[in-house]
Amino acid sequence: MPKISVIVPVYNVEKYISTCLESLLKQTLSDIEIICVDDCGTDESMRIVEKIAKTDKRIKIINNEQNSGLSESRNNGMKCATAPYIMFCDSDDWFAEDMCEKMYTAITRDNADLAICGTEVIYEADHDRKSSDDRYFAIQHCGTIDLTQDIQDKYSVCAWNKIYKREIINKYNVLFPRGLKYEDNYFYSAYCLWVKRVAFVSDKLYKYRRRAGSIMNNTYGNKVLNLDTIKIAIAWFKYATEHNKINEKTNWFWGKFFYELVCNSLDYSSKDNHKKCYEMAQKFIQENLDITILDNRARRNIAQIMHRTIKPRRMLGGLIKIQTTPIETFLRVCGVKVLRAKYDTCDTKYYLFGIKLLSK
Repeated sequence: MPKISVIVPVYNVEKYISTCLESLLKQTLSDIEIICVDDCGTDESMRIVEKIAKTDKRIKIINNEQNSGLSESRNNGMKCATAPYIMFCDSDDWFAEDMCEKMYTAITRDNADLAICGTEVIYEADHDRKSSDDRYFAIQHCGTIDLTQDIQDKYSVCAWNKIYKREIINKYNVLFPRGLKYEDNYFYSAYCLWVKRVAFVSDKLYKYRRRAGSIMNNTYGNKVLNLDTIKIAIAWFKYATEHNKINEKTNWFWGKFFYELVCNSLDYSSKDNHKKCYEMAQKFIQENLDITILDNRARRNIAQIMHRTIKPRRMLGGLIKIQTTPIETFLRVCGVKVLRAKYDTCDTKYYLFGIKLLSK
């Protein structure tokens, strides 16, 4: 029996799939199975996969009946997995040669439920995102520790820089949401409901390629109408409710998870479509929230949604601008960032011209 099942959805990546599979076949931990899911692409990707598969029996090929998207491909791959641990690799990315070995050691050494490693970003596009990527993918802990909500929130939601227990996935029916983007956010947040201990590997073992034409590039680059982030929040709420987990996560869900995904919906939609984003969010709030049970931060954030005040407000002909994001607020005067208030789960930090004034 293999120790790890690595799931690789394949769709129109003929330029990259060889690099991906070769990195998996060269793993220092050889006891793995590689499940390639054919998502009915139109290029030579699967012919390349089939040719490589003839050289190594660890590669298994399964076929979607029709083009079904990333979520369904991963779900189908998990159904066919036989190893006790599961990892994901996008077909235009690759693993460091010792990634499987180090991730397997990390999750088994102290009987953790999840392990997270560092990510190296290779830029073929979106070079301006390097600073934010460095912060987003940074590993701030070491060893194996108890998972708290603060720790969960510090790390990327990406599916591919982690290793999971198949037992948890099967027992609690943790799947990727069909037909929705931001599927990793749902999967990570649903899986973490069942995680007690998490292990960290500081090495940048996953090689993530930022490229033009990728799902992520198209998702963030095209601003029309994007309700998927709100739908992801609603789907997670239903999942947590069905499993009797929502009460312990109420303030986190409304004050952070739901609020931030509404912000993302607004950010990734054109201004002409902001009304539709607010309407969906407000309808869900009205049907599901008892405001009296929330803490002050959650009430404040929900109030911004109900009063439609999340987006930046301009004053004095644009000379003074207040800009609010999910984690901080800026005050700009004539384009110069004068004051910044950064929200943390524990405190609020105030900065003037980049100098921290106080924390409370």
